[in-house]
Amino acid sequence: TMLDNHILNLGENINLDNITHFTCPICGKRSLISECETFEQKDKTLRKDKKVVSGALGKQYIQTTEVYSAYHIRQCKRCAKRMKMKFYISGLTFLLIIPAILGFIQASWGSFFGAMFLGFFVFAISCYFIMPSVDINDARKKNAIEPPKYF
Repeated sequence: TMLDNHILNLGENINLDNITHFTCPICGKRSLISECETFEQKDKTLRKDKKVVSGALGKQYIQTTEVYSAYHIRQCKRCAKRMKMKFYISGLTFLLIIPAILGFIQASWGSFFGAMFLGFFVFAISCYFIMPSVDINDARKKNAIEPPKYF
C-alpha cells in the first residue's frame, strides 16, 4: 500500500552509522556515541535582557542577563582524558606545588596561603585556555552535537 511505501522511504533516509558513531571534532577519530563524553560550549549570544532591580538600602541598579545558545559537544574518550589531565596538572601546579615552594622558601604559612589565593586566579585563567573550542557547523557535520534532553 501507499503507507507502507512511505514508511519504507523514510527508513531509507536514516543513516544507521549516524545513530551509533560520531567523529571527534578535536582529534578527528571515529568513535561510538555510547562511549563519548560531552562538554558544553557557548555559541552565540541571542539577546541581553536588562532590568532595574532594587538592591540593599533601597539602591537601584541595572541587572543584565545574557541569553545564549549552548551545545553539548561530544568528544572521544582519549580527548576527554587528555583534557582532564590538563585540568589536574594545572590545578596541582597553581594550587599546591607553586604555593608549597613559595611557602617553603619564605618559611611562612602566610606566603603559602597567599600564593594559593593568587594561584586560584591563575588556575581559573588557565581553565579558559584548556577548555577546547570547536566550530559548531563542523561538529554538526561530524555528528558531534548531542541532541537536547527534554526530560
